[in-house]
Amino acid sequence: MPGFWPIQWDIQRITENGASYAEHTGSHDTVVAVIDTGINPYHIDLAPNLMPGSKNFVPAGGFQGTEPSETGDPNDFVDKHGHGSHVSGSIAGAGNGMLGVAPDLGLRAYRVFGTSSAESAWIYKAMIAAADDGSDVLSMSLGGWDLFGQTFVKNEDGKWENAGNDVADYVAYKRAANYAEEKGAVVVVAAGNDGLDLSNNNQVMNYLQSAYGSENVEFRGTAKTVPAQLSNVVNVSATGPEDVLAEYSNYGAGQIDIATVGGDTRLYNWYASQGRLDEYLANNMHYFEFNLSADSASNDGYYFSVGTSMATPKVSAVAGLIIDQNNGDLSPAQVKRELLNGAVEEVNGQDKKKFGNGHLNALNAVQ
Repeated sequence: MPGFWPIQWDIQRITENGASYAEHTGSHDTVVAVIDTGINPYHIDLAPNLMPGSKNFVPAGGFQGTEPSETGDPNDFVDKHGHGSHVSGSIAGAGNGMLGVAPDLGLRAYRVFGTSSAESAWIYKAMIAAADDGSDVLSMSLGGWDLFGQTFVKNEDGKWENAGNDVADYVAYKRAANYAEEKGAVVVVAAGNDGLDLSNNNQVMNYLQSAYGSENVEFRGTAKTVPAQLSNVVNVSATGPEDVLAEYSNYGAGQIDIATVGGDTRLYNWYASQGRLDEYLANNMHYFEFNLSADSASNDGYYFSVGTSMATPKVSAVAGLIIDQNNGDLSPAQVKRELLNGAVEEVNGQDKKKFGNGHLNALNAVQ
């Protein structure tokens, strides 16, 4: 096992301490499209599985013209942030320093972020391109809120004016996801890190008003996070140690399809609240609460992170293993059935609200 394996507690959990590797590790016949911040193409754990054809969708100037280093070069898929490389390592880290869940799957980068935010249109285009390129899985550790009601803005006269909603954005995401599925791809997405019950619209709207509203901006009606709450994607919630729902993870009855390890911040936050964060860090307690994966800053670098972003690629990897083991002969619907029924440790009752069909288990998927 590679040098960092002893602190890859998340991958150990999903692979049953590496037992799934003896059954199947994937192949380059199956490609996971990472729609994210790009991939470091020179990293010792990413380069071996990076397939030709990666693309960039960030235009010249980047997000709202705030990223002058962005040239708009469609071939510039190199990760400038680190997030996409971290995600990719969890999928198919090759074992030179760390191992991914499926260390022999193919990877392809579809860069939709620089170092800032992304426009939805860039993401739709990336989804369609990934599907057209024959990608088997679209791994999307990203998301945002779409308002279905109305936004009201108070004008200078103190009157509320209707400023519209985000229905068009939701419809565009839905069309892109449907297109990808029709092309044979499984779309796997992050549930989000707002700590919200997605089935509780009052809670969601109160959060949006608190986070994005003001005394002059008011949101009314209903909202969904996209692409997580599209009907035909696999929506992933995150767990920490001991299979507990991560305190940041979104959840909700009928909203989550599957759960897996994304790391947690419970212990970190407790130590911080006690003024003892130095003690937490000095004792390397983050090693077994956060998730380690590849970085973009150097070609043999790694860093710790947490989030539903870190859970999503692990589900994408197992979906890829299922596809690869069946020689690409399964439809997206069949892959999802195998994933949500055969690749989980099932849960019941109220736990389904947090974990959907259950906790991801790669060994169950490939045996």
